[in-house]
Amino acid sequence: GMKLGDVVPDFEAETSQGRIKWHEYIDGSWAVLFSHPADYTPVCTTELGTVAKLSDQFKARGVRLAALSCNDAESHKGWISDIETTSWCGGKAVDYPIVADPKRAVATAYGMLD
Repeated sequence: GMKLGDVVPDFEAETSQGRIKWHEYIDGSWAVLFSHPADYTPVCTTELGTVAKLSDQFKARGVRLAALSCNDAESHKGWISDIETTSWCGGKAVDYPIVADPKRAVATAYGMLD
C-alpha cells in the first residue's frame, strides 16, 4: 500500500471542471484528494461545503484540493449547486474539481476500497 511521502499514481479523469491529469493538476504541490461514495449524500455535502469555505486557507499554504466521487461529472455539477446553497459553504463557491470515478478506477488504484 501507499505511505506518506510516496508518489501517488497518476490518473486522467473527467471532473466537474473538465478533464484533468492528476500530476499536472497538482504540479508538485501538496494536495488533498478526499473521496466520497456518492453525490448528494448528507455528510459528504457538509464536508465539501466546509472545504469550500476553507479553500482560501488551503490556497494560502500552496495546497491543491480535489474531491472524488463515483458519480459522473454532470451529477457533480448538480451536486455543487446544492452544496453552494448550504450554510456549510459560508457563501463561498466550490472552486475545486470533483473527480468522476464511475468505474472506481481511481478509488481502486489509491486503495480506497476493500
